[in-house]
Amino acid sequence: MTTHCGNCGEPFSSTDIKICPSCGAPIPSRVSTDSADSPTTFSTSLKQVPAAKEKPATPPPSPESGDSRTPSAPQLIPRKRQKKFVAFALALLSACVLIFVTVIGITNQVAVNIANERHATATATIISANPDPYDNAGGTLALYDPLTQSGKWPTESDTLLGYSCQYMSDGYHMVESKSNSLNNCDNDSRSFDNFVFEVKMTINQGDCGGLKLRDDLSGVEGYAFSVCSDGTYQIFLYTSDTSTTLKSGNNSGITSGQNTIAAVASGNNFNLYLNNTQLNGVSDSTYSQGNIGLIAIDYTNTTKVMYSNVRVWTL
Repeated sequence: MTTHCGNCGEPFSSTDIKICPSCGAPIPSRVSTDSADSPTTFSTSLKQVPAAKEKPATPPPSPESGDSRTPSAPQLIPRKRQKKFVAFALALLSACVLIFVTVIGITNQVAVNIANERHATATATIISANPDPYDNAGGTLALYDPLTQSGKWPTESDTLLGYSCQYMSDGYHMVESKSNSLNNCDNDSRSFDNFVFEVKMTINQGDCGGLKLRDDLSGVEGYAFSVCSDGTYQIFLYTSDTSTTLKSGNNSGITSGQNTIAAVASGNNFNLYLNNTQLNGVSDSTYSQGNIGLIAIDYTNTTKVMYSNVRVWTL
C-alpha cells in the first residue's frame, strides 16, 4: 500500500510517517491509497481548508457576562423617556402660556376700556381748551401734539444728506446741514384739505424753519411756508420738477427766540400768520389736499430748529 502526502502528493510506503519528508506537512490519520490499476484522486478542499479553520467560532458573550462589547441598546430607553418628558413639558408650557395670554388679554382689554374712557374725557377737555383762533373760521381741533414724545412724526437721519428729525425732552428737533437744501419731516397719518396748521418754532442755529402744506407722501410736492432768522418769510410751490416762490416778504415781528407760526389753507387761498399777526396771503390751485410737515432750510448755514405744540383744526 502506498501512502501519499495530502499536501504535495509525495508517495511513501510507510503508514507510520506523521510528517511528509518532502514538504513537512502533517500526515492525517485518514489517507488515500493506490491500487495497482487505478490512481488516487485528491480533493482540492484538503489543500484549501486547513483543519484549524474547521474549529467552531467562539460565540459572542451574552449581555449577562458584563463584557464591554455588550450592545448599547438600553441607551435608547432614556431617549424615549426624554422625548415623552419634553413633549409633556412643552404641552404644559403651552397650556401655561395660553392661560397667561388669556389673563393678560382680559387685563389689557379692561385697561383699554378704561384708557378709552379717559381718552374720550381728555379729548373733550383738550378740544374745549383749544378753540381755533384764526380767521374766525371756527375750525374743529383735529390734532394736538406737544411733540415731546414719539408719535406721528418720523424719527430719521441721514449723515450723507445732512439731515435729521428726532424727539428730545423739550420738543421735536430738525437739522439740515447741506447748503441750499430743505429738510422736510411729514406727519403722514392723515391727509388734510381745508385746515389751520399752527406750531411753536425756535431757530436755534442757521437760516429758516416753517411748515409744509398739502404735501404728497414723497415729500417733493406741495407748499412750504418758511420763516427765517434774518426777518424774511416766503411761501413756495413745489412740483415734481420745479419750485416757485409764490410770495416773500419781511417782518420785524420775527424774534430770535420762540415764534408761533400758522397757515390757513382754505380752497385756493393761503393766509399766513406770525405770532398771531397776519402776513401777506397768496392764492394757488395746484394742490387741493395733502399731508402736513415741518421744515428746516439751510441756505448757507447749518440749520437747527426745535418745534413744540402742534395744533391742527379742520375747516
